[in-house]
Amino acid sequence: MKVKLISLLLSCLSMVFNLNAQVNPDYFDVKGTVITRALYLPGSDQTKGEASVTIKLISDVNGLFKVVAIAGTGDGFIDSWDTFVGDDDGYQATMNLRNLYVEKTFAEKYKVQFGALNPEEGILRSGGFWSTGWIDGLRAKAETSLGTVSVTLGSLGDLDEPSIFSRDTELNYAEIKVSKKFFETLLLEAAYENLNEVHYAKFGANYDFEIASDRVVKLILEYISSSEGGYKSVVGVESDFYKLITGRGSNIKIRLSWQHVDEDFDLSQRPATSFWTQPGDTLMVEASGPIKKEWDLSWYAQFRINESVDKSYYIVGVKKGIDFNKLWNKGRSLFQK
Repeated sequence: MKVKLISLLLSCLSMVFNLNAQVNPDYFDVKGTVITRALYLPGSDQTKGEASVTIKLISDVNGLFKVVAIAGTGDGFIDSWDTFVGDDDGYQATMNLRNLYVEKTFAEKYKVQFGALNPEEGILRSGGFWSTGWIDGLRAKAETSLGTVSVTLGSLGDLDEPSIFSRDTELNYAEIKVSKKFFETLLLEAAYENLNEVHYAKFGANYDFEIASDRVVKLILEYISSSEGGYKSVVGVESDFYKLITGRGSNIKIRLSWQHVDEDFDLSQRPATSFWTQPGDTLMVEASGPIKKEWDLSWYAQFRINESVDKSYYIVGVKKGIDFNKLWNKGRSLFQK
């Protein structure tokens, strides 16, 4: 049964107002991210310039609830970019309120979120959903002896409608996820997921292999299988390789991974970015590092080399974080510490 999300949100917000709560002026946090990138697609010999803007507001309601609102560019679930170079239609700016939810924490161990949630990537990057997307519904998290247990129920659909005021919803998604850290070096994550009556089993592992006291290589394993057949797997490593070799830190993180998507794995069932889901074998190289830390300004690069040239692509970009609280309260510019 389809339910308009806005009616659910209004009902939830009315509960807050009935408690005679007032917004706490001491806790009103607004942060933003601006990302630009150059994208080259060798299959079509096409180059694009794209930009993505995200603004996240968190407001404490008298210590009872947090209200979280996230606005962003893009016109779809996996599309958070506006093209300003290389688009035949020209530059068309977009901005939509993608996520709006209420969050309540109990006894520091339990958390409940309700509304238009944003997906949580966790360590299952290739098996999860892009964090700029949405799951309209309910998420409950608990810290237990088994680890962090998360249950999500709701709607993951209407993928071409980023606005919460226009999206239709239907109950078609459920996930149960458990993550636990062992010995401060091993992080395991396992999940069951149901999307449109297709069942998925997901598993991920990150292990910090210590070569020396200050030299660590992260070993990465990700796996996802479908009830309709097929699987997807990723193995990789991540480290500051310059520091690994010389002992001197460069603050440049490099991630090298190999992805295999089985031919029976139905890619059409899952809304995922093409960087993380392409058929066949793919070598993925990712790198990032600071340009100026006090400005929260950094660079990044992503290269995907697929066995099929037309499914490969190369990205370089710049990312800028913005703390609006500092701008408003202290009158500082975007490029001051």
